[in-house]
Amino acid sequence: MQKDTADIKGQLRKRRVRFAGSIELTAPPESFKDLITIETVAAEGAKRGQPNEWTRITIKDRIQTQE
Repeated sequence: MQKDTADIKGQLRKRRVRFAGSIELTAPPESFKDLITIETVAAEGAKRGQPNEWTRITIKDRIQTQE
């Protein structure tokens, strides 16, 4: 028996990365592979209580719109 995935097809075609503070990065898997670099870096200048590692995201494109 084959499952009907029509209702969730759009969600299956997106990769989502979530961070604290309600921050999300969502894109098609192809864009993640070709245009987005995610790396963990030392948290230079982190204050007490902040994580000792941060995430650096590089997107090889310009912002199109901002709300």
